[in-house]
Amino acid sequence: MIDLAAVESISESFADELFGVLVLERGFDFVIKHVKIINAADDVLRSIAIAMKRRRSAVAA
Repeated sequence: MIDLAAVESISESFADELFGVLVLERGFDFVIKHVKIINAADDVLRSIAIAMKRRRSAVAA
């Protein structure tokens, strides 16, 4: 579980290095099943989702 309550913003590059690389190394389904993000602002979630989607697309290609 990752609590992002104190996080006001996150760069897409940081989101990619953390969540995107997890998707690349473990797979999208694994990350969705095993990583729970709580208390995140919408903008933070959006950056994470973009990074994960980009890596998921790269793996599928």
